Amino acid sequence: MNRSIVFYCHNAFGLGHIMRSALVAAAVRERDPDARLTILTGCRALERLSLPEHVQIEPLPPVSAVDARALRTPDIFAAREKRICDILRDQQPDLLVVDLLATGLNGELLPALSAGEREGWRTWPVLGLPYIHGLSLLRPSSQRVRSIIDHYRAVVAYTDPRADPIFDAAVEAGLPRLRHYAGFVARAGPALPASHDSPPLVVVLNGGGGSSSIFPLVEAALLPLVSAGRTRLRVVAGALNQAPRPSYARGAPGIEFIEAMPFEHAVQGAAVVVSRCGYNSAFGLIQLQLPIVFLPEDEGSKEQRDRGRLLSVLPHVWSVEENNTDALARAVGQALAAGPVKRVLPFSLDGAASSARWLLEEVAPLIDRRRQASAIVASSAKPRFWMRSHR
Repeated sequence: MNRSIVFYCHNAFGLGHIMRSALVAAAVRERDPDARLTILTGCRALERLSLPEHVQIEPLPPVSAVDARALRTPDIFAAREKRICDILRDQQPDLLVVDLLATGLNGELLPALSAGEREGWRTWPVLGLPYIHGLSLLRPSSQRVRSIIDHYRAVVAYTDPRADPIFDAAVEAGLPRLRHYAGFVARAGPALPASHDSPPLVVVLNGGGGSSSIFPLVEAALLPLVSAGRTRLRVVAGALNQAPRPSYARGAPGIEFIEAMPFEHAVQGAAVVVSRCGYNSAFGLIQLQLPIVFLPEDEGSKEQRDRGRLLSVLPHVWSVEENNTDALARAVGQALAAGPVKRVLPFSLDGAASSARWLLEEVAPLIDRRRQASAIVASSAKPRFWMRSHR
């Protein structure tokens, strides 16, 4: 039976949601080449992303992170709500896999979830939780939140319980009983030849690029190393970055400034990587045999800081507070001295394949059995109705 799955990811704040959804969609395609797969996203940088073939992209009108936080542009949110509802009503996929936000951005999924219940869509909503802070949105104190969670039939944690036991905190959140730990969803790290360039190259990655606060930190902590001839710099601003280029990006010697570049290309030739600690960046980088200095964002959720603490226990990995430029310079100096390392990771990065297997082999068969049972009840009821109405 050909499956149809829609992945919803709002993507006002970064690229982790769409990249995670794309990896799971690609893994589903490997298991079921005939599956109909759709990604429903408000990502503002689709043209800069490498997305899997044979996956239909349904764009939503984009909103910026500022607009999303301030709940501005109500007309755009109304248009997004309508488009989401229209697409799901038209497709009625077997599964709707929602990344992180059970309500959607600014509640934009709620009309579609309510319409599905009211109109009897065949779709099963599945919630995907990439980190434990997603549960802070699901506190059971509100009956409204409980009613939202009641729309969901299953939940997948894109984590490894050895590192982030998200369901331990889910007992009181009212999550569905059908649950699965998939492992972290990560792109495979590229095989990099050892770099013997002098001076060595430090690559700075701003993740999706939603924040520009990394640029002055680079100037304060790393430009002195460049001026002293100890390093060269490659700074990748990120696909969502809209800040003006910093002054050192305008042809300064020893510095390469790039607006956006695929992760696999950005780290070529690197001796050390300095990076934000978003989900997508962190679990891709940690597979490299390079020293990594994480610089978690201070804004908003503390999930990046928690991830930085988790990963900094691994060999040749540092996590530095955002505003501590002296600590950043020291960490980069230690990383340059440390050299390459092969890490044995104490958690699984096979989350895409595991999620695909669970969705297709455990959740989808439950849908089939439920539909068969409903069909039997419906067919057995028709003769009785006919007899009553024709006596």
